[in-house]
Amino acid sequence: MIRRMKVKMSTRKDDYSDDLKEIDEWLTKLFLDPLTSQLDETTFHIEIFETCEDYIIEAILAKYHQKDISVYLNEKKIYIYADGLKKKEKKSRVIEFPFLVTERKVSAYFNDGILEIFISKERWKCGKNRRVPIL
Repeated sequence: MIRRMKVKMSTRKDDYSDDLKEIDEWLTKLFLDPLTSQLDETTFHIEIFETCEDYIIEAILAKYHQKDISVYLNEKKIYIYADGLKKKEKKSRVIEFPFLVTERKVSAYFNDGILEIFISKERWKCGKNRRVPIL
């Protein structure tokens, strides 16, 4: 399920600001896609939030430990892998954004079975496919 948080958005138009209409269409499409609900049931549940500064992905991974989870960025996609001890416990999700996530500052935190991934709305200079450390 994807939830949009009501936040006051800045009216300032900077070089790094996203096309808000494109982001809104992306969230609506993702929210209405029946595959999203199916993946929530068959892999693990995710929610996407938006604040003034970040997009936030929350993944419910209660059956896993921090060492079992990996987050990777590849162009417009964020890959979440959760590897349990049994083959049936290995799960993954891919979330595609309408912009290059590799050009954003991305951080991940795992606490009490919930993985939170913060994707900055501000562009960052890295621009490389990479693994995101989980704190």
